[in-house]
Amino acid sequence: MSVTVIRALTGNLVGTATVTVLGRPALIEISVQPSPVTVNAGKSIALKAMGRYADNSLADVSEQVTWSTSNGQVATVSNSVGSRGLVTGVSHGTASIEATLRAVKGAGTVVVSAPTLLQLTVNPPVLRTPVGYEYINALTVMTDGTTNDVSAQVSWSSTNPSVAEVVVFQGQYAYVEAKAAGTATLTALLSTGQSATCAVTVTSATLTAIQIT
Repeated sequence: MSVTVIRALTGNLVGTATVTVLGRPALIEISVQPSPVTVNAGKSIALKAMGRYADNSLADVSEQVTWSTSNGQVATVSNSVGSRGLVTGVSHGTASIEATLRAVKGAGTVVVSAPTLLQLTVNPPVLRTPVGYEYINALTVMTDGTTNDVSAQVSWSSTNPSVAEVVVFQGQYAYVEAKAAGTATLTALLSTGQSATCAVTVTSATLTAIQIT
């Protein structure tokens, strides 16, 4: 609160007026919204800090508060200008996101969900090769963008095993065994039901040498 005295002079007359400027009521509470909220690992969501004052008024104080996280290995939160309150999921778990302004604190809960399977892919999806062996793999793509090689975990099948089929070496590496000229579709199948294919054409040419340059 501040007090200002204003005086007006005209001739021998003097007039005064007192103006009292009231400051904003005291901040008494901060709420973090939305809460609880769920986000995938690798994805982000913006949180908002709402301040409640002694006169019961509300104001968005997201850009004034200092943001912090209880567990940076689960979720991080930004204090950068223009992105304050932006929460990014790191790994599966729960973290408390706190907003602080002039010793007043508020917190919200963020749950980072475990990544789930988005799709199964086979690389290469199309293969043209002479009789011999070619490398192939099956990858799971997760919702957080990570990939995993599951070549040895999937079930491989061929529509034409006399032309081409997949063999797994040392329980880890998968190869296409191209046996004779023709076509075949190779399928990788996960136990959860997802599948992906590779269309193979085996040519009549045979591989006789490999030159490394």
